[in-house]
Parts: sequence; structure tokens; C-alpha cells
Amino acid sequence: MLLLDNETVSIVSTAVTQSKLLSHDVYLIDRLENTDRENMRHLKCLCFVRPSARAIQLLIDELNAPKYGEYYIYFSNIVKKSALERLAEADRHEVVRAVQEHFADYLALNSDLFSIPPGSSNSNLLSAPNTWQDTLLTRTTEGVMAVLLSLKKKPLIRMRNKFSILVEPQWTYQAMVHELLGIVNGKVDLSHVPDIRSELKEIVLSQAQDPFFKRNMYLNFGDLGRSIKDHVDQYQTKTKSNMNIESIADMKRFVEEYPEFRKLSGSVSKHVTLVGELSRRVENDRLLELSELEQSLACNDSHSADLKAIQQMLQSHQIPACNKVRLVAIYCIRYHHHRQNSSAMLFDLLSINGVQNDQIITLKNLLVYSGSLQRAEDSFNVESIFSRARSGFKGLQGGTSTLNCSSFLNDIDNLVQSWPHA
Repeated sequence: MLLLDNETVSIVSTAVTQSKLLSHDVYLIDRLENTDRENMRHLKCLCFVRPSARAIQLLIDELNAPKYGEYYIYFSNIVKKSALERLAEADRHEVVRAVQEHFADYLALNSDLFSIPPGSSNSNLLSAPNTWQDTLLTRTTEGVMAVLLSLKKKPLIRMRNKFSILVEPQWTYQAMVHELLGIVNGKVDLSHVPDIRSELKEIVLSQAQDPFFKRNMYLNFGDLGRSIKDHVDQYQTKTKSNMNIESIADMKRFVEEYPEFRKLSGSVSKHVTLVGELSRRVENDRLLELSELEQSLACNDSHSADLKAIQQMLQSHQIPACNKVRLVAIYCIRYHHHRQNSSAMLFDLLSINGVQNDQIITLKNLLVYSGSLQRAEDSFNVESIFSRARSGFKGLQGGTSTLNCSSFLNDIDNLVQSWPHA
């Protein structure tokens, strides 16, 4: 029996598959919060919970009236001595066989990427300008500490006041899905997609469970389209289908018309649908044009041309409000000290074109924050960011992609040069 709390459910589900748990003889999974569980004293229970005050109290209640024969308790982070003493006092039936700290207080999204769940619906680290949201800051600190303890690493943290990250939108597969559709605990909600099949309304994106995703998650959008097309072409060869496939729409139609393909290649069918939706969003939201303008702001020093282009974008009904806000944010930082800075006028344009007032206030707070920092003069010195802006999807009709050459390598070079030598 595996007993989890509300927070460790997502931690386990993103790291371990159900089949993997079954291979370790874990057949039942439930939540510590569920008080209606049956008494099964013949079972051993493995508890994996956060060392929060709520979880500790739930464990105490559990031990006062144990439902299982033995308990093995694992905490996802450091547990206080006082909490252990309370658990020991509650274990009057002497059912606890082990108590350990297993540092996994974070979501293992990829083999090289983790995320820290906010623990509440409010995921803003700042409750007001220059004011931390204490609960979330504490949760974030605990999560980072768990990562370091699990990796047995002693960190060296260097802070750099760099804003170029704002103008480095990623056009790789996983990054695009997260940016445009959202990945929450390894799942993507596609229920809003027009004419979506019922089995694809929610899909799982897991590097461990999905070989196609693992191979292609870091590909740029153009190479991704070619990868899916190659796979569909291989299937066509096997089935001797002569359907002409030249675009994402053709691939989607092929998948719909060949049920055997969906059965044999469900994973790729899922990705054809996903890439099709990304392609639709790129076109409908004018993301390629938006990316060109964002990167022009980063690379060029052409205030008049940039301002005119931004004004046109802000008045477009196709551009989502969040993208308009990001565009103005980049402008505000890029031309913060320009003598013809027109931030106030752009704020008015945002308001006129339907952007909520709280988002505009956030922009103004950003200006205050950025102005309080001593930024390096070369924060936007990025070369050749847009050198391959329209090179993707070569050979596919109606497809384009953007590749970004960021200032990251320059940052690494500067860091190496400034590193103290032995």
C-alpha cells in the first residue's frame, strides 16, 4: 500500500509510472487525507509525505487508529525533531517500522529539469513590488534545498541582473507546448482544441513514457514537423498508402482516416494532433511576426521603427493580451532611458485594446524594478538571433520556425573569465 498526501501525489506521478510501481509490488495507492480507507491490517504501508504541519497531524491521526499492519514513513524533505517526537508518542500500537528522509520535494519533469509546485493556487513569488510572498518563498526554498540534498551538491550561486531572457522565446517542442498550451504535472489540456477526439482531450508528455517525445522534445519546430512526417511516411510505406502528405493538415487527415495507424502508433497520433494545434496557434496568433519584432527589439537600435510596429501589434485583434503585455515589457526595458520613450502611450494603447488593468500595473512595477537595478550596457547585445527565422518546415507547405541564438554562450564565456583561478 502506498499512501501519499495531496502534494506528493504530483511528485510521484511525474517521476514514476503505475506499471513501474506494480513491478515493485505496489498494487494500491491512496491519499492520507482519505479517512474512508478500509482496514487492511495484513498489508504493509509505505507513506511518502511532505513534512508539513498538516501531513504530520494526519500521520498522528493515522497512527492513533492504524489501518495497516506496518508503516514505513518517508518524508520528502527535512523533518523537525519535534514532529518526530509527536509521531513517536502517537505510535502506541508500535506499527512504525522505519522513518526516513528521502529528498524528493520537487517535480522531476525531465532528467535535466525540475519544477517546484507552488502548493497553492497563487504562484506569484511577489505579493507586491519588492515584497516576497512568504509562504511561496519558503516552499521554493525548501524545494531547492531538496534538489541539492538529493544530488548531494553544494551550490555556488551567482546573481546577474540580465533581462535578455525576456526576448528569448524558445521554439523547441517542449518549450512551445508549455508556452502556448501549458504543461501541468506532465499533462497537456487539449479540450479546447476544435474537433478534438475524446481520447486526446488530455494527453501525457513524459520523457520516460514516450520514446517519440524523448527523441524530439528539443527539436526546433521545423525539424519536429519533418520528424513526424518521416514517421508517417514510414507507416505509409508499410501500409502501401499513396496519400499525398505535404503539410501538417495532411498528416492530421491521414491519422483520422486510418484507424490502424491510430492503434499501432498512438503516441505519434498524439503528437500529430499536438503539433497541428501548435501550428494553428502560431498562425492565428501571428507568433512568427511577434517573434521577429521581439528579436528586433533585442538586436537593433531603431526606436521609431520598433515603436510603430508595436503600435500596430497592440491594435491587432489576433494578438493575445499576454503577448501584447510581453511586447510592451520588452520595449519598456529596452528603451527605458531613451529620450523619446513612449511607455505611457503604450500603456494607454494596451488599455484601449482590452488588456486588464492589473496587467498594466504589473508592467509599471516592472519598470520600477528594472530601474532600481544597475543593468549592464550589453544586456541586449545579441547577435544573429533571427538568422534562420523562416527556415523551418522546409519541404512542408505552410510551416515556419524560429531559432534563437541567445546571449547564453556570452554569459558562460564571461563567467569562465571571471572565475577565480587556483
